[in-house]
Amino acid sequence: VRVCGIILTSITVLVDALLSHRRVVIEAKKMLRLTNMPLKAISLKRGFEDASNFVKFFKRIVGKTPLQYRAME
Repeated sequence: VRVCGIILTSITVLVDALLSHRRVVIEAKKMLRLTNMPLKAISLKRGFEDASNFVKFFKRIVGKTPLQYRAME
């Protein structure tokens, strides 16, 4: 029973993190499409103090850098 509780807790934490990442990407995509806001400002609004970390995060999930995504839209 204890092992099941540990597994369930781990799954819950993972799902919460995935949903949080999804929300960050959805909002970032919206900001990239609908505003001319600089990338640094978008990264700060999405919770990243360092824009380079935001770029790496976005590219890992979307497959394009934020600026490539903005140019595509």
